[in-house]
Amino acid sequence: MSKKLEEFDESKLVNNPFTYSLVIPTTKVMSDKFKYLPPEAQNQEGAFILDTFHIEQTQSVRMYYCPGCKGFVYELSDKAQRLFLYILYNLERKKDFIQINRDDYMKKNNVKSNTTYLAAIEELIRYSFIGNTIYKTVYWTNPFLFSSSDRLSKYPDRILQKGDMTNSYNENR
Repeated sequence: MSKKLEEFDESKLVNNPFTYSLVIPTTKVMSDKFKYLPPEAQNQEGAFILDTFHIEQTQSVRMYYCPGCKGFVYELSDKAQRLFLYILYNLERKKDFIQINRDDYMKKNNVKSNTTYLAAIEELIRYSFIGNTIYKTVYWTNPFLFSSSDRLSKYPDRILQKGDMTNSYNENR
């Protein structure tokens, strides 16, 4: 029997204490697109100027929600979950593969046995979090589940607009 969660008023959660000292390093980038600056914004006639935007400098990894995916993570053993977390923190930006440093992983996770490490690798392969490549220490990462890059830019041929869904797409999910 599952215990009912406590009810709460979201409007009372005003100031996240983790944001008090938060600084987000960014780079300001000039776009190749123009935006209109109205006359009241510059005390003269309206003008078109190049738009600018910020790109966050801190490396990040996105995890994607898909039906059934969360269950895979919960089903992983502790050793495979720790390896998955290690992979998330060690993915290089814009790469869909990772070279796993076995010694570094084992040291950081207090793993003494190579057998434990290999079992974690095999489990992540079995659940399709990673896949083998032609190299022993390099693995494909599954961009369906997580990615260190913008999937739309990296895989433009895989874009499927919502209005374009077909029965074959839905059948393969």
